[in-house]
Amino acid sequence: MTKFNILSRHTPLFRSMVLDASAGTGKTFSIEHMVVRFVLEGIPIEKILAVTFTKKAAGDMKERVRSSMHKACKLLCDRCISNIDYLNAIIEDVYAIPVAIGRLKKAISSFDDASIGTIHSFCSRIIRENAFECGISLDMSDDDVISPSEHAKHIVMDFLRCGVNMPAYSPKQVASAMKQYKGVSKLIKTIVKHIDSGKAFTHYSNFDELSIIFNEHIEALRRNYASYALVDDFVERMSLYAKGRYTDTPAQQIIEAAVAIESILKGKTGRLVAFESFLQPNIDDFLRLIDEVNLKKNKKDSPPSIYREMRERLLPIYEEATNPNKIMLRMCSDASSMVIDALEDNDITSFDSIVSIMDVASKNEYFAEAVSSRYNVVILD
Repeated sequence: MTKFNILSRHTPLFRSMVLDASAGTGKTFSIEHMVVRFVLEGIPIEKILAVTFTKKAAGDMKERVRSSMHKACKLLCDRCISNIDYLNAIIEDVYAIPVAIGRLKKAISSFDDASIGTIHSFCSRIIRENAFECGISLDMSDDDVISPSEHAKHIVMDFLRCGVNMPAYSPKQVASAMKQYKGVSKLIKTIVKHIDSGKAFTHYSNFDELSIIFNEHIEALRRNYASYALVDDFVERMSLYAKGRYTDTPAQQIIEAAVAIESILKGKTGRLVAFESFLQPNIDDFLRLIDEVNLKKNKKDSPPSIYREMRERLLPIYEEATNPNKIMLRMCSDASSMVIDALEDNDITSFDSIVSIMDVASKNEYFAEAVSSRYNVVILD
């Protein structure tokens, strides 16, 4: 691998090259000096394209390029030898100095025309300038190209206010997600971030769908254990279990979980109400505790079959229904369709759409020629 030294007068610029370097090793430093050197070679600043991925990185790059041009201009005006070897080469040629200074001053005065920005802002501008070839509206503006994170916050807030309710979401599920993400603001920010990523969401069953599965398992348990005295039996057997292995929950709360399950087995409440009452704290502790592997070593008394059946049937449903991350991702999936519809209804173009339009337009020979003739130098960070 060849070492690249942008400051050396002997480093050739007019060629295709790839700089392979990790973060913090000087890629932006090399880019800012590349731009300065291309300007010194006589290429107008508006003929140089430099793009990166984030607004912050683009802003930093633009300021550093501007600063480097001011510094180079001063060094040349003062004829000051420095560690910037390509400037030293100009200083050594008395006739080259005024030409170089003139090119730098012209670039500085027209710096607002410099094409230094994000890949999306570049695509947006090129598409607008060649709207006919791209097949888009002539009045498309930068305001039409926004990240979902800029537009989706209000939509997601409306979704949480109006779309997160029974039977898709239960109050306990919503409370679980709120607790996990420390309130509404952070939950909205997390949902918007996931939507903004553009990734597909894994399907997770909603509260209503899980309640149907739950009801089927409860009916199966009722057929064999409807009259079973679960709480009395568990209280009698509780001392046989090494509770500390899986939970620090107080014994009384474990018993209350057993009471809740027995009430569901013997009760006649509706499916959704029964499932919501099932999603109370410590149900999972109870179902994990009654696993036969948690019996004390000297107490290998086989528990009744209802214990195994309850754990195998009910624990997976409880874990999916109460997992705050899965609840949040289901909110992302449901809210994303609202965001997409809102973007389309308001004629707002997302980043992904802009890149897709650019990809299609690049196959148009007139568009390709217009873009390639506009720039003499392209730098991709």
